[in-house]
Amino acid sequence: MVVPPWPFGFPRGSSLALHGWIFSWFFPGPLWWFLPGLSSRFLPGPSWWSLLGLSSRFLPGPSWWFLLGLSSRFLPGPSWWSLFGVSSWFLAGPSSWSHPGSSFWPFTLHYLSVSFFYIIHADIIISDHLNIEHVVAFDLAHIPEETYRACVKFLWCLRWHLPRPTTLAPAIFNIVENSSAREPKARCLWHLSSLYATLSHHTESMKAFKAAGALYLAAGNHKMAACCISQCADIYRCQGRFIQSQRVLEGLQHSNSWQHISETTKACVWFYLHRAKMYTFTTSADELFVNSLDDKVWSLQFKIYHWRAKHYYGGDIMQVKTHLEDLLSQCPSTGNLQARREALKALAEVAFCGGRLSDAMHRLQEIIEMCEGRDPNNALWFTVWKGVVASNQGHHDLAREIIHKASEPFPFCALPSTHAFLHRSYGLARIELNAGEYDRAVSHFTATIEGCDIQGGLDFKASSICGLGEIALEKGDFVLAAQRFAETRSLCTEMGVPPRKLFNLSFDALPSRFEGWTLFVEGRSPFTNVDM
Repeated sequence: MVVPPWPFGFPRGSSLALHGWIFSWFFPGPLWWFLPGLSSRFLPGPSWWSLLGLSSRFLPGPSWWFLLGLSSRFLPGPSWWSLFGVSSWFLAGPSSWSHPGSSFWPFTLHYLSVSFFYIIHADIIISDHLNIEHVVAFDLAHIPEETYRACVKFLWCLRWHLPRPTTLAPAIFNIVENSSAREPKARCLWHLSSLYATLSHHTESMKAFKAAGALYLAAGNHKMAACCISQCADIYRCQGRFIQSQRVLEGLQHSNSWQHISETTKACVWFYLHRAKMYTFTTSADELFVNSLDDKVWSLQFKIYHWRAKHYYGGDIMQVKTHLEDLLSQCPSTGNLQARREALKALAEVAFCGGRLSDAMHRLQEIIEMCEGRDPNNALWFTVWKGVVASNQGHHDLAREIIHKASEPFPFCALPSTHAFLHRSYGLARIELNAGEYDRAVSHFTATIEGCDIQGGLDFKASSICGLGEIALEKGDFVLAAQRFAETRSLCTEMGVPPRKLFNLSFDALPSRFEGWTLFVEGRSPFTNVDM
């Protein structure tokens, strides 16, 4: 698809030119054809002028002209036309949308055009996303009730095709709240939150999710309010703040909303709650992920995570492996592959912990191939783990190459998420630690800590500080090592993780030959006489 030239004589921020320029992707012709909202009252001519967005009031034609932004009062059509963001006699929306010549009618073509972005190739978003963003921000400030749908679809496309921070946040937060605007504004905030979550901008994402949840609750939409609370809790989990995550979800279960949500939504809440509890070791593995084993949406996920928790808590490896392989055979190989990915991840962890490194590498490669082309962040995440496995096999140069190659620009993603950067940086530190390149390891651990300070993350920070302690101990600096380990223990307390369990997740554990942290936690030499 060739990008048409920008209309000559119009500034790039021009709303009028943008309407026509997007429209010309699908209906080629002279540029002046695409000036929206021109009235046939002043431009009489044959009926084919209606193809140009001219008024159908005096240019009657077949009903499919409605798709081009013509008046639906005279051109009724099926409800699926609502995908194009145009109001009709049969579709909810201001009646002014369907009146040619009205003050808002020029925007009909605009929202038809922007709505195409929801379903067409990512090249359109990438080629002129700044102009589209400018128009949506302007319209949110002046005609928000006409702009919600376009805003949601633009944020959706931005998240999946060009994830980056957006200037729409102030315009969305400034939308005046009234009874009719609560849910539309909440939907915009939800998609804004999801975009920031993709980028791992946790503070911004949390702020928008909380605002959206309050609006959904005020509107009586308990399901979406619960979803917003669950997402906030999961952000805490991603930061390693497992106690906060648990408290938020338990608060939801004791709220009035809990009585108004479906069993499937409750299953989602239970899943997030047990995932937080799994890291704090406050509940027996036998009691984790057993609440919604019969739920048709969550059943497989619960069963997979139940056996993952068994492994995490030190269960029999062969028993865990057998159950996970049986669950893998039940996972669909097409469509929603999340359950299959989780089963493969759990099997890779079991293989890695059991010393079957080739099997772990094979499982990780299966996940990477599954993610390529559809989920670049997860592809990078599991490729880092693949590099860690290669390093444990003694192939340190190959491990570095695997990670650096995976970090090349993604085809539809402008930049990896901040969380993916921290994961990559920590993975490289582990590889250098394995290779005995301590100065390089210190550099990567330090970069990870600095990134965690920006994002408020505790898990990678604790592991990285512990890594610095191990290097200090290797160099004979017992006092510095003890200081680093004391910092790590303090972070464990803040996270809610028992210090002895910090590295139970095998892929994130420091190489087993480094035992300084274990010696420190157990109060054994050389830390028995160190003055803190």
